[in-house]
Amino acid sequence: MSEHITRPIVNTRSGGRCERCGQTGTTIHHRRKRSRAGRWSPDNCVALCGDGARGCHGWTETHPDEAVREGWLIPSWGPSPELVPVVVASLGMQVWLAPDGGYLLDQPEPPESAAQQQKGVRDE
Repeated sequence: MSEHITRPIVNTRSGGRCERCGQTGTTIHHRRKRSRAGRWSPDNCVALCGDGARGCHGWTETHPDEAVREGWLIPSWGPSPELVPVVVASLGMQVWLAPDGGYLLDQPEPPESAAQQQKGVRDE
């Protein structure tokens, strides 16, 4: 998915508010950084207030350990973004970010690995 497609989906999902604290004024933050193979997708991107130095966006940069624990930052070796929940301020609860841009209340099933899929095809 591209930035052109992802950005409006994330902004619509957030209602123009920071998904972490609920303030207005948002920037798009990649939970798995682009420099670490993070992609432009609604399950990897969140709307946060501030920028890389201020607001919640800045907080993720200056408090990486806490941001990882809260799901706002995902290390390159971590799980796939759709499997990492966040607490969204407007909902007041933990949710998972769906690839289509919605919120999921229940943890999604991990995607099967290519090896598991191949095994399943051979077993049938």
